[in-house]
Amino acid sequence: MTLPQITPEAARAIQETADRRTRAQAMREAFPGLSSVQQLARLNEIAGQQVVEEEEETFRTPENFRGRTASLAFRQTVPAATRQTQSRRLSFNFTMTSAYFHFPPGPSFLVEVRVLRRAGRSLRQVLPTQEGTFFAFDNTILPVIGLAIDFDENDEVVVEWSNYDDTYEHTVPVSCTLAPTVLG
Repeated sequence: MTLPQITPEAARAIQETADRRTRAQAMREAFPGLSSVQQLARLNEIAGQQVVEEEEETFRTPENFRGRTASLAFRQTVPAATRQTQSRRLSFNFTMTSAYFHFPPGPSFLVEVRVLRRAGRSLRQVLPTQEGTFFAFDNTILPVIGLAIDFDENDEVVVEWSNYDDTYEHTVPVSCTLAPTVLG
């Protein structure tokens, strides 16, 4: 099934719609044939594409959030039989409230993904929550919601992909929802 293409701006407009029924209807129209979880994950992925492109400006200060959350997108095509990482550093305290792992058809459980937190020289796994474990699926959008993982100023969010497929490269996008931490 070919999904209609919508712009990152249109995806963010749907995300910012206050009325839940209106937002749900807009998501059904934008992504017909997908479940509501798949619609939300696809919406976050598209909205996050522009966040990556505008990362320097968007995440410079928490004031840019204007009291809302934002999506931080990670996307890396991992060559066969390799491991790669991608990281983002933010200059303020924030909380990761959810993460979405977009496993397309094809990896056949051969691509493992995890999210880590780099604080100075320390690198600690945050997702999956059990150290040394990974997410590996095929044709699945995995939402991990209800999180409250705190990051301090200048910490890095690091996504690590390990591709155990010795023939093909794979791309498994990851998007994380962030909210600035209000200090009292």
